[in-house]
Formats: sequence, structure tokens, C-alpha cells
Amino acid sequence: MSYEKEIELVENTFGKDVNLQAQDKDGNAVDLTGCTVKWVVYKFGATSAVLIVTCTAVDLANGKVKYSLQSGDWGSGKLEAPQEYKSSLVATKTGYQEEFQDLTVKTLEAAPSS
Repeated sequence: MSYEKEIELVENTFGKDVNLQAQDKDGNAVDLTGCTVKWVVYKFGATSAVLIVTCTAVDLANGKVKYSLQSGDWGSGKLEAPQEYKSSLVATKTGYQEEFQDLTVKTLEAAPSS
């Protein structure tokens, strides 16, 4: 399982897991035990997100979560291709909230179907 700072997705891909990891500024894993983690994807400079989804825990002690792409994640006002987005992981639990930025999402156009 790979945890990268830059994620590439082909347009209309769904059923694929996107593996994500919360890291501090030095690249060390952050313990998210007990947290709910959301993945927030937005265009550069935007004031609203195109995607806010709840992640599935993989190894919270090492900040690892995943999100399985859905067909409904794609379309106008959502993920579109080709495009480059910023994204963050937002971890919350009682008395705690932290945002982990610096994740880039690049969407690539799908090959023509005919």
C-alpha cells in the first residue's frame, strides 16, 4: 500500500481505494487513534470543497486511512478531469481537531470509449 503526497486518478474511476496518511511537517506519521477522518478535496484558491468524505481506518496509530472512490464522486461541481486539486485530511475527536494539508490530487482524462 502506497501513501503518496500526490495522487493521480483517472476520470470516472470508482471502486478503487485511495490510500492516505496524516503526517507532520517532517513527514512522520501522526497518531489518529479515536479520530474520525475526513478527506476534503478542493480547487486551488477555492472557498468550498468539491468532495468531503469520511475515510475508513486502516492503521490509525500510524495515521493511515483510505477512501474507496464512488461513481458519484465525479461530475460537474465534483471531481472533474483534467484538473489539479489540493486536499487535506481533517481528523476530529472530542476535544481535538487537526487538519493535515499538502496532498495534491491530479485527475487525468479517461481514454475515449470509441
